[in-house]
Amino acid sequence: MATDFATAKVLWRFDNFGYPTNRVRLVDLNGDGKLEVLLASGTGYLYVLDGDGNPVS
Repeated sequence: MATDFATAKVLWRFDNFGYPTNRVRLVDLNGDGKLEVLLASGTGYLYVLDGDGNPVS
């Protein structure tokens, strides 16, 4: 879940099927000036999302 801390508004949610997420990083992977979200799950999966919470292929 991404939240705007100034307003406490939820910006988007990501469903990883209930598994815990134990690492989160923000990185500009493709050099477009926008941060991608890297989520590592406790089951060994790495999810890469754009700034709107959509999976990046």
